[in-house]
Amino acid sequence: MLSEEDYAKVAKEALHQYPIYWEKLVYLGKSDNVTFQVQTNDDHQKFLIKIHISTISIQSKGNIASVLIWLEALVKDTNLVVPAPVRNLQDDLVTEISTDLSENTIMVTIHHWIHGSVLQREPTSNETENLALLMAAHLIN
Repeated sequence: MLSEEDYAKVAKEALHQYPIYWEKLVYLGKSDNVTFQVQTNDDHQKFLIKIHISTISIQSKGNIASVLIWLEALVKDTNLVVPAPVRNLQDDLVTEISTDLSENTIMVTIHHWIHGSVLQREPTSNETENLALLMAAHLIN
């Protein structure tokens, strides 16, 4: 089991493979992924780095990339605000990091940061319905 500091080392190693001039990593948490906010010298230019740690088979490089291709399409073809992925210097969506911290290759992705705030209440019925309609509309198309 890796520590927060170990994951920060992985994130920093991955950042060397992206065209991002970053200043600070802020640990956000751990669930299926370990996430950090990547801060730059421009307050309007932040990123989200995901270290994919889930052991489920769907976390293969190809499956992770397919989700990111979908996000790229949403950015290109809709007006939806989604966390657009950032391609690395090799023009790949998923960066593989080999480290002595883990015997497995670690998959890392970076997304543009979405500015917003966390809803501090339960969504209303109308908000939930609108979200469901939006999701259904994109599943059908």
